[in-house]
Amino acid sequence: MKTSKILHYNTFTLEHSKQIYITKNMSASVNTKKQCVTYNTSAGILTYEGCQQRFCGKDVIWHRQYLARQLDGIMQEQALIQYDIKQISIDNSLLKGIDQWEKESLAKIHHVAEVSRKTIQKTVKQSKGKIFKIYCDLDINLRSFHAADDYLENDLIH
Repeated sequence: MKTSKILHYNTFTLEHSKQIYITKNMSASVNTKKQCVTYNTSAGILTYEGCQQRFCGKDVIWHRQYLARQLDGIMQEQALIQYDIKQISIDNSLLKGIDQWEKESLAKIHHVAEVSRKTIQKTVKQSKGKIFKIYCDLDINLRSFHAADDYLENDLIH
């Protein structure tokens, strides 16, 4: 038996069949032949740390290509999602609806304001007419008292 180190590459570990290696705890362990998950071969087995499956040298390359294709697919989906996000816009019919609501509301407000103005003008005009009639009656009475020289203190108090 031959002792050797475990060689670490990016995400997989190179092991040789029938080897002894020292673990971190300094205990020795013996590896028996490990089979490639694809072809059940045992020459130059590589354990892929991501999925913990064992591959021969040729199949490690295939496995990396498979993972690269999966990553490419994910990146394409991400690009589509990004495109969809950029395409999100405000529905113009909603904005037009708000504009219409605003116009209708303003028209109602203007109408109510105009009706209120006219009501106030009419009320003031009517009140002014009543007050002016009372004033005219009083004026006639005062002139009449003055012309006839017919008045007393009590007439002046009221």
